[in-house]
Amino acid sequence: ADTVAARTEMKEFRRALKAKFGNFVRAWRSGLCINDSMVLQKADFIKACHRLNLNVDPKILWKSLDRDESGVVSIDELDAQSAEILAHFKSFAIQKFGSMKATFRALDADGSNILKQS
Repeated sequence: ADTVAARTEMKEFRRALKAKFGNFVRAWRSGLCINDSMVLQKADFIKACHRLNLNVDPKILWKSLDRDESGVVSIDELDAQSAEILAHFKSFAIQKFGSMKATFRALDADGSNILKQS
């Protein structure tokens, strides 16, 4: 899947996700993998591309993303740097607060169940 067409599709896909969501973590969690499983199967990926009205060919993109042909993709296959930042945050959060749930409770100072950037 390392053709010029595949590289062009991936570049457009990444550009569109950044424009729509601001960063790849938000794009992954709010647009692509909305069930919070952190992995995405081909059918769900194709549906997400259509739902988001992205002007890309999801089948070409799938081949580019699923390079190991595992049948699923994760955020590290979309953007390794974002995946690494997320992994570091998770490690910090568990070390500091004991669990992700406890981290959320600690960060949700007003009890609204929504974290806002300040």
